[in-house]
Amino acid sequence: MPVYRNGKWEYAANAGRKLDRAKFEEWKTRFYNFEGWNPSNGRPKRATLESLGLKKVADVLQSKSKLG
Repeated sequence: MPVYRNGKWEYAANAGRKLDRAKFEEWKTRFYNFEGWNPSNGRPKRATLESLGLKKVADVLQSKSKLG
C-alpha cells in the first residue's frame, strides 16, 4: 500500500498500523460540515440538496425522517 513516510511516498506493508479513532472522527466531522452533511447522522442537509437542484429528493427524505 502507498504510505507517506519521512516526507516521501513509498510502498510498504503497513503491518500493525492503526487509525487514531479521535483524529478520524475529527476529520469526518470537518468533512461532513464542509460538504453540507449532518455529522451526527451522516445525512445530507436540506440546503445542500436544494443547492444541487434536488428539492424533491429533500422533500422525500424529510417525509421519511431521513434528512440531516
